[in-house]
Amino acid sequence: MDVISTGPLRASSVVWKPARGGFALTVVCKATYVLTPGESPLAAEQEYINEDDNHWNDDPARSLYSPSDLVPFKVRCDILLVGHAFAPRGEPVRSLTAHILIGEVDKAITVHGDRAWGQDGQLRELSRFSKMPLRYERAAGGPETTNPVGVRQGGRPDPYGNIAIPNLQPPGFHITAPGQLFEPIGFGPIAPSWPARREKLGRHAANWSDATWTARPLPDDIDPLYFNAAPRDQQTQDIRDNERLVLENLHPAHARLVTSLPGVRPQAFVVRPGAAPNEIPFRCDTLWIDTDRSLCTLTWRSQLMLDRPDQPGRILLAMAQPGQRLTFEDIRAVAPSAIAMGASLSEEQTSVTVDVEPEPESGRTTIAPTPAGAALPFASAARGQGGLKSLRQTAPVPPLPSQSDPFNPQSDKSPNVNDGAPAWLSRSSASLPSPSSIAPAQPPPVIAPPVTAPVTPPPPPVTNPVIAPPPVVPSPVVPAAPARVESPWASMAGERPPFGQDARQSSPNIAVAPIPPPRQSSPGISMPIPPAAAPAASSTSGSALAASNAAASAAAWASANPAPLSPEAPLPSPVVRPAPRPPSGGREVTDLLWFDPEFIDRIRDEPKWKKLIASLRPKSPEFDDSDPFEDAVSKSPEKEKEADDRRDVYGVLTRAETTDLEGVNEAIADAVKDDGTFIRPLVVLAGDIAFPFDELETLKATVTAVTPLIAGDKKLKETVDTVNELLKTPWLQSGTGVAEGLTGRVKEAFAQGNRMLPPSYLETHTERILLEQRHYQRRTVFGEPWIRSLFSSPGGASQTIPAYLPETLSKKLPMFQTMRVRLIAEAHLQQDQYETHPSALRVIAIGRVASLNGSPRPSSR
Repeated sequence: MDVISTGPLRASSVVWKPARGGFALTVVCKATYVLTPGESPLAAEQEYINEDDNHWNDDPARSLYSPSDLVPFKVRCDILLVGHAFAPRGEPVRSLTAHILIGEVDKAITVHGDRAWGQDGQLRELSRFSKMPLRYERAAGGPETTNPVGVRQGGRPDPYGNIAIPNLQPPGFHITAPGQLFEPIGFGPIAPSWPARREKLGRHAANWSDATWTARPLPDDIDPLYFNAAPRDQQTQDIRDNERLVLENLHPAHARLVTSLPGVRPQAFVVRPGAAPNEIPFRCDTLWIDTDRSLCTLTWRSQLMLDRPDQPGRILLAMAQPGQRLTFEDIRAVAPSAIAMGASLSEEQTSVTVDVEPEPESGRTTIAPTPAGAALPFASAARGQGGLKSLRQTAPVPPLPSQSDPFNPQSDKSPNVNDGAPAWLSRSSASLPSPSSIAPAQPPPVIAPPVTAPVTPPPPPVTNPVIAPPPVVPSPVVPAAPARVESPWASMAGERPPFGQDARQSSPNIAVAPIPPPRQSSPGISMPIPPAAAPAASSTSGSALAASNAAASAAAWASANPAPLSPEAPLPSPVVRPAPRPPSGGREVTDLLWFDPEFIDRIRDEPKWKKLIASLRPKSPEFDDSDPFEDAVSKSPEKEKEADDRRDVYGVLTRAETTDLEGVNEAIADAVKDDGTFIRPLVVLAGDIAFPFDELETLKATVTAVTPLIAGDKKLKETVDTVNELLKTPWLQSGTGVAEGLTGRVKEAFAQGNRMLPPSYLETHTERILLEQRHYQRRTVFGEPWIRSLFSSPGGASQTIPAYLPETLSKKLPMFQTMRVRLIAEAHLQQDQYETHPSALRVIAIGRVASLNGSPRPSSR
């Protein structure tokens, strides 16, 4: 499906596979607003669709900055907020209350400055603050909690004996003693790998990948709330297009900001070959706020079923103003040349935005048609009531109409709204009402075929209007803080309905949108920003005449010497250019780094992998190191065997079913026979592997990094001199705990110095030295030295298992301290009494998993 957007709204889509079969297309549309008192206008620069989860500093070990927009559906609506809390007037405070009031969501967080319990058991307030990050790293939590990145309560004291206390805590809670616990709290999105979301995948958690979920049918027994990223108390039943927001201590210029969104909304029509245009209803399901940039976004979603991923058709998307309802002819009258351009696009081009001089609307989309009037897909699915399976319902997928001009349908028969419904879609009474049950539904208008319906000729330009509209007003410059900001997209619509009046139209039904894995969004064609114009007369609002008048106004602005348009003359052809959107990724590759040849026969003899290995091609040029043009006689038997071994290991590594850490324990238990004998099982795992650095080498690298800075710093010099003397003693070579303590002392002395260096200077330089020299921890197990690494399953970063690799691999491993991997390992019982996990892994094959992703991520904010 090609998507042609004629407005400022960004859009994209994703194709996925329902569990019962077929293909579903989810269309996602996003609008960005500037947060200002009164009414928040559309931003001049619109945020792009998030194709992946964006973590702070691009580090998956940190909390989420913004979740992926390309999810198939959301059962409930998410309200999310990231950024800082701000002290009133910028004056430093000890604490404040950050508060949001948006629809049904009324939530507050008490924000404190840095605090700690001292050695004497007294609570110490270390500093005041004028702004404080609202990240989950500042909330309670820690390993094995619902907030893996949080501050562990009652944790180990620092070198000064102080025990840190989380900055964010529930309102009304008072800490009276060390070790007093309270729940993690935050406004931001929850990462899919965290327990609160991962557990909703049930038995599919171990094999689930957020990068490749579109490649397989979506399991029908997962909890559909997995795709909601907001904390449970920030999920609501609906979000209005003209939602009212109250933010307290969450704006740098306004201690209490009260604002409303302008009520614009996306409106789209889909045209399939041989069928009349059909409107796709959208439902707003995400409100995301960034307090640092004083902006927010609304995200709408629509779904429909496809016969196949590359089903032909076109979708036109525009931005409707409050109270305005566009028809297909309205959109077609504004940008007919865009339609002509879209019809000529190749089938690989799935997302288009057009540069057109008329109506101030632009977007980016990838969509497929959704039958109007159907219920929301998971309206009746409540948590704990059978997941997606309870939503199943048999419904035939209609055959594709005969190929014809998609924008000149020959049939006046509208598509049957039931034919495109997903097979698992429930139409029973819903526990979560659809937007159509909240506001009166307005069915899409019946549109007659263009060949029989009379076409209203375009009016002359605004310089000689048929109905004299108010004069064109140039778009004002956005003023400073408290002044009202006018949106550059403000134009032709009627008045915005007052707050409380639902501006939305009927809700879409669930079916979903494609981009076969890997997901991609084609670069779009951007629209120039036209000037703001006064609203047209109410009698023409929403009509083709109103759209044409606005188009003529934009044309007059776009050209210094506009040519008058006769009623018969078409609008100018659009200027097509690629949008400045970097290519998207999402495709994962596995790079086989190493395998142990001694285990090849055992891998092939493993009963659970025999069928898989037998299905592999006998020979694969991908793994054949020999010259394909070389004579068969000259091929080396050793190279052929190596290629076969590599092929089989790679096949098991990438295609065999993976397990998690709990599965490792179960595999060990199953490997114990009735007579008590134990044969170590082989397992395949997928997750993250970390390489801790050697404690003594870390101390040496830290001393090396600070030595050039000791001049003029007496305390640092004395500390470094003491450590250098201790490094000469042989007993320090085996004292890992002592080495860690000395490293901490050097870091403390360095931090107390008043020098103009970034806070991360010492950590960055030390890590670089250790990584370049591959100074990983070693442990003597299995009769020889091995590299000690720590493996964690997806969603279980708080629990790790030691994984031992041959020492000879130290120089062959990529220069990453942490990386995603797939492993074939031999499961052993615990090998080191100081390890916390009862099992251990001997790695016999390792492959690095990389994502071919070029989408921009937020850096440190």
